[in-house]
Amino acid sequence: MTYGKIPDFEAIVVQVLNDSAAIETIAGANCASTELPPDAQLPRIRVTLSGGSPQVRGWLHSVRVTIEAWGTSKMEAFDLIAEACSVLENDVEGALFDEGVVNSMTQETGLSWSPDPATKTPRYLAGFVGHIHPNP
Repeated sequence: MTYGKIPDFEAIVVQVLNDSAAIETIAGANCASTELPPDAQLPRIRVTLSGGSPQVRGWLHSVRVTIEAWGTSKMEAFDLIAEACSVLENDVEGALFDEGVVNSMTQETGLSWSPDPATKTPRYLAGFVGHIHPNP
């Protein structure tokens, strides 16, 4: 068995979301990232690593990510999170990336309405867990 560097799961999720034509229709090109700049144009998706654990150290990891979909309205934020969830449920599992292979991808938490506490900007959240190993 070849062991290697554990892949950057956040980067893989961002890549998948940015490669989606359906998401581009809603939010424009390259709308997903791991940061939300203060002057970010909405709609936008932020992907945040929110936990995980090694199943087989150095080989298989269970990784959790939180997806935040921001919009100029509640409906726009909802449409974006719904499409992001669809993409992650259908286009990631079994996919081979330069960094690694995603063995599974499961939505762990349903959609949560959570407007930004400071600005009240419309936002929905969803949580996913994936199992990933390096690309030998």
